[in-house]
Amino acid sequence: IASALNKLRPCAVFCSPINLLLTLHNKWYFFLKLAELGFLTCETVLIDSFEKLQSLDRDKTYALKRCYSRASQDVIKLNSRIPLPSTLSIDSKNPWIAQHWLEGKKYCAYCVCQHGKITAYTVYPVQFSIWDS
Repeated sequence: IASALNKLRPCAVFCSPINLLLTLHNKWYFFLKLAELGFLTCETVLIDSFEKLQSLDRDKTYALKRCYSRASQDVIKLNSRIPLPSTLSIDSKNPWIAQHWLEGKKYCAYCVCQHGKITAYTVYPVQFSIWDS
């Protein structure tokens, strides 16, 4: 819808421009935008080759995620006790990110904005995730 937004005018389409959506949905670009705006972020590394994956400090724990993914799809927990996955498709056209693994309570946030104003917002605790035993 976002890529055809101009063709749908003058209809009111509740959708941001494609360039903004690409920045918000790509985990690496989103991280860069947060850092640019001065937000405190966890260590995040772009993984666009298997060599970069191998160069991670294995004494740390990371969440390895595709740049485009959602709802914990394809999230891999990495540390020195877990072998590196050798079958991942990693390259510059299919990059991943490695983020420092944070412990603590989990929350989801959702926000709807229209014309630069927040029109709906919620934050709620996550009751279950793929990492819960």
